[in-house]
Amino acid sequence: MLKGIRFFGSKDNRYNVCFMAIVECENSETLLELEDLQCLISRPLPYKEKNIDVFDVLFDPIVLRKSKYYIVTACLVGPNSCYGSDGSNTVSCHGVTFYFKNHLATKHIDATTVDCGQFCEFFFKPVR
Repeated sequence: MLKGIRFFGSKDNRYNVCFMAIVECENSETLLELEDLQCLISRPLPYKEKNIDVFDVLFDPIVLRKSKYYIVTACLVGPNSCYGSDGSNTVSCHGVTFYFKNHLATKHIDATTVDCGQFCEFFFKPVR
């Protein structure tokens, strides 16, 4: 179950999420659609080696199914922020393996890809 997404930010700055959606690819079902989340303030992550500032978008849990593909999109407004780099296309955590691939629509200059971008962490709970 996906419960939220952490985005990269910059020190003590405010961000608005103009739009965020999660769509299941096979049948184009929209599982989440959020608009106009305002005044999300970034804060430092004290447990990281480097000074990284983030903000969280939490939502009612969404059930993600094994062997399905999902597209996560978000439009953020705010000052320039830090971003992740050297991303991995496979991540395993708590017995769950996530596979990431670039979506064809990620041609925009500010687009997040598997290699770099704004998605810092995904908050999930395994369902057995």
